[in-house]
Amino acid sequence: MNNDVKPPRWIERLIDNLSPSDLAEEIRGDLYETFELDVARHSLRAAKRNYVLNGIGFLFKRFFWRTGSVVQSNSLAMINNYFMMAWRSMLKDKTFYAINIFGLSVGLACALLIGSYIYSELTYDNYPKNADDIYRVEIRVLGNGIWVDYSNVDSVSVRGWQMLIRR
Repeated sequence: MNNDVKPPRWIERLIDNLSPSDLAEEIRGDLYETFELDVARHSLRAAKRNYVLNGIGFLFKRFFWRTGSVVQSNSLAMINNYFMMAWRSMLKDKTFYAINIFGLSVGLACALLIGSYIYSELTYDNYPKNADDIYRVEIRVLGNGIWVDYSNVDSVSVRGWQMLIRR
């Protein structure tokens, strides 16, 4: 290789400053080998670009540089494993899971609708200040042998009508 062709120096300084001292020389050596191969295969510009990207990539892989033992929980790996098993099972038994997911969605939709209806019924006319003192006046009229309830009352009073007060 030509001695005039050299990788960017700022990446080497960055690796020297940020990586552990026992790994810095190895990282620089590996990067330089890939740089020489890239110069032989591609252009100098592409080789420098790959050198910078690979150098930054080594710096992002800091988990290899941990010192001391760090106790880590395997809960993330377990959750990942559970999702992977569920996904494979879903791919295996598509009809079974489609029926189960459809039933679950219908059940949740019904539960939400019932809950919203109950909430609406329980909070009806509760917004005024003294809501317990509000009454509804209805009229029950006997006409042609049939009792009919009316909830709107006019100021006219008719003899023979029963006044009902409902709470």
